[in-house]
Amino acid sequence: KRAPVVSPPPPLKRPAPVDTGSAKRKATTPAPEAKKAKSVQSPPPTTSKAETTPAKRRPSYATVSFSGFKESDLIYTPQMQSKLEGIVSSIGGKVREGEVFDEKVTHIVAPPGRRTIKTLMAGATGVWVVSAEWVRACMESKSWVAEEPFGWRNDTKIFASKTFVLAKDLPTGEVERIKVLVSLGGGEVVSKDATYVISKAGDSSTKGHITPKALYDIIQPQLS
Repeated sequence: KRAPVVSPPPPLKRPAPVDTGSAKRKATTPAPEAKKAKSVQSPPPTTSKAETTPAKRRPSYATVSFSGFKESDLIYTPQMQSKLEGIVSSIGGKVREGEVFDEKVTHIVAPPGRRTIKTLMAGATGVWVVSAEWVRACMESKSWVAEEPFGWRNDTKIFASKTFVLAKDLPTGEVERIKVLVSLGGGEVVSKDATYVISKAGDSSTKGHITPKALYDIIQPQLS
């Protein structure tokens, strides 16, 4: 008889190790907090004076016309005009000779405070009117310099959206001069219902009724 086959007993399972406190400590002990970096408030950005004050515009080119130079003037003589024209050309500018005034003219050089048809045309269209000192300053700088210290100009076409009636008592020459200035300034001459009525005597008691001189004062105020 064969002996009965007896299976060996199953191996004993080793009990899992028990953590008596470390796991609990890990769960309950908070991790040390990282030191918070001190927040440093940046100072407000500083703005330099150059950033707040707009720089004066320097013209990139110049087409210059001269006006008001006379033999009888002690300073602004034709001889001075000739010298100034030479300076303008030496810097690279162009000189408009004679009584020509068109859209290419960028500067009128004239005696300070003197009113001529060219200075009035410049005032009507927003072209710079400067003194001889501007030309000299450009010569010293060997380039075009900002005009503000040396002259004046009106920012826009001074008669834009304005209308004018010209009275019949105005001399023919005055009428033609006013028509040119009004047109250059963006205005319009009409027969009635106008912003301004221009007559030889004017009428201070009626709004908008002015003399030719009052019109010229609007374009180029006379210095007192």
